[in-house]
Amino acid sequence: MKVLHLVHSLNPGGVETNLLRMMQCIPRSSVAMDICCRDANFGPLVDKFSAMGARVISARWALVLTIQT
Repeated sequence: MKVLHLVHSLNPGGVETNLLRMMQCIPRSSVAMDICCRDANFGPLVDKFSAMGARVISARWALVLTIQT
């Protein structure tokens, strides 16, 4: 299964912290999770999400987003 999370940015906050915790609990072998940030400046948590295998993209620059199933 593939999941795309849409967030404003990856600055430390409630949504971002809970998303990090969720990604730590769900095995990447069963669920691929990527992050799409509304802001082009991702924020300081981008490295943590990337280290967990998430692809982080900017909605400002992604004119066409294709998700393959």
